[in-house]
Amino acid sequence: MMKVALIRQDDQWPELPQLADAEKMLWQDLTLQPLLDFMAQKDAYLIDIIPRTLCQSLQTETAVYYCQAAVQDALALPDLIQQLYDQVVACQAAAQKVTWGIFTGSVTYQLYSNTQLLQTYLAGITTLLKSPHGSVQSANFKAFWTRLDQTFAPEKMKQMWHVVNALTATDHEYAYPAQLQVGCLGQIGELFYSPPQSKLGDLVSGWTNRYHADTSDFYIAERDENSDQAAARNLGQAAYHLTTVLINTTAELARFFAELKWQLGFLLGAVRLHQSLPSDCPLTYPKIAATTVIQRLQNLTLLLAQGQTAAVIGNDFQPQQQPLTVVTGANQGGKTVFLRSLGQAQIFTQAGLFIPAQAGQLPLYAHVLTHFKREEDQQMTSGKLAEELQRFAGLTTDLRGRNLFLMNESFASTNAHEGALINREILTGLIKGGQTVVAVSHLTDLAALLPPEIQDQTLFLRAQREQSGQRTYRILPGLPEVTSYGIDIFDRYFQDVPGGLILSKKVTPS
Repeated sequence: MMKVALIRQDDQWPELPQLADAEKMLWQDLTLQPLLDFMAQKDAYLIDIIPRTLCQSLQTETAVYYCQAAVQDALALPDLIQQLYDQVVACQAAAQKVTWGIFTGSVTYQLYSNTQLLQTYLAGITTLLKSPHGSVQSANFKAFWTRLDQTFAPEKMKQMWHVVNALTATDHEYAYPAQLQVGCLGQIGELFYSPPQSKLGDLVSGWTNRYHADTSDFYIAERDENSDQAAARNLGQAAYHLTTVLINTTAELARFFAELKWQLGFLLGAVRLHQSLPSDCPLTYPKIAATTVIQRLQNLTLLLAQGQTAAVIGNDFQPQQQPLTVVTGANQGGKTVFLRSLGQAQIFTQAGLFIPAQAGQLPLYAHVLTHFKREEDQQMTSGKLAEELQRFAGLTTDLRGRNLFLMNESFASTNAHEGALINREILTGLIKGGQTVVAVSHLTDLAALLPPEIQDQTLFLRAQREQSGQRTYRILPGLPEVTSYGIDIFDRYFQDVPGGLILSKKVTPS
């Protein structure tokens, strides 16, 4: 089997599943669609495979580092990645024209069609071999080119083209051994092709066959349909083995090009995302460790929208082996952006990609699962609280391994006290079940309601607010406060409205 093994040590394109419902929610909750727009650039194939690849989290440290090495090579050689991807796409397009109707018709038709297909793939391999790849640094790419050079060494390619030319020549001769058995049944051997010769060769060959004949010519009368059909059956039987070999060969080459397109497509998406980010954006390739430590983590979606690094606040996150993090604080203080940034960083780390941070180390999780509040819509068949509970129950069905739960204002559709009680039960169950949770909440009672043994395992963070009411979008250690400072937002919109709507300011009676 021909291996690609650029971003995965074991090729896996045919096994790459479609997005599950939980992964579709993840994609929506973490606002990953803008990232896909930059990575795919309206390429329908990339729009399909990039989300599926990102959501197939790598589960070993070795696999993560292996992919990171290929990504670093790709970012250093963006033109090469684009060129290779274009070559693969062109080869597949040419093969598609040949494969139209290839699996129908007689054995001899399939022999001819698969020979044309083999010719197309060999031309594609030749183009790949000519690509300037001397500057690659990763073991991934070096091994890929070594395998390609060895499998299609010049002498081997010469032999392959000799076979193709013999099978596609219009003036070739072919023969097959045949002998009579008991009952006058014929035994047909494998087809043998003779390549076309010069006129002198034909003359010598004809003389040799006449006096030292290993082959015999026979003629079928013009209207002898029975003999014509018998000869066609014999030819198909003789060509069967050769046709089977060709079909298997072209199928393997088709698989190789499909695998190569997927892996190059993912790398091309990484290249395009990198080129779309601000040039001074700090990027790091996270290390895999038992605990999370991230310095100055930024949000990828905001970086792409703002176009400049300084416009996006970076935050640190270091939970000190605490499985539960609760983020509270002022409304519009950056809590949800921070939560999404953590989710994006985890997804990108376990896809073998970079993250927008000064430094980082992260553990590996079986899955990243999200539960964000939803606005009520006409598709809901029950109340908002029931919908939230049903959606969360779906996440925990057949839950296996250690997972990262990202919860944003979950179960806030009921009153504050009941919402805090529901959160307490769910968070306690998740932590006791060995899960990791980062929860954004405005429920100030939640911290006090958590059992003492869970509070001891909890990191409390709070969105910073200055005395003036200004949001800094910094997420810092701090216990929940009794207010989310919603009145600040009210003042922002109504401070110039006459008639006593400035609720946050005390009015002294005259």
